[in-house]
Amino acid sequence: MCSAAWETSQPTIGSGASKLDYLASKTDTLTVRYFRDDNNTAPDFFNQPNALPGLDSQVGGPSFNLGFTWQHTLSSNAVNELRFSYGQFDLVFGPTPQTTANPIMNATAIQISDLLGPTGQTPSFGFATGFPQGRGHKTYQFQDALSYTVGRHTFKSVPTWRS
Repeated sequence: MCSAAWETSQPTIGSGASKLDYLASKTDTLTVRYFRDDNNTAPDFFNQPNALPGLDSQVGGPSFNLGFTWQHTLSSNAVNELRFSYGQFDLVFGPTPQTTANPIMNATAIQISDLLGPTGQTPSFGFATGFPQGRGHKTYQFQDALSYTVGRHTFKSVPTWRS
């Protein structure tokens, strides 16, 4: 007995999800899944809440997750599940295209202490220093889960390795 099912969704450009379920035999099932999202938040109100129009920052970049599961039925009471997943994201914090085109983008930021901006705090004239910068993170995970049922009781052991 062999069957497969494939699902794909793409809610927005640059993002989507795919999943493949494969029934290799009566006792073995394989699953592969992949998620991706290319997110961009502009303007980034958390990074520069007092930025004046035309001097905004943005944050964004790709993130994805790939997973594999092998489920093997050992008996009517025991199931073994081997799982692997890999995830990654790479974000960049930087100026928006409108900010880059602004002639005062590279000028020294100036603050006037008695002038209140839209948030009730002093805005700066110029773009904040320390940009662009980025963050990246990679995660690996292996699990081997053994479930055993006796009567109304289920015992499960899940050794996990993460990086």
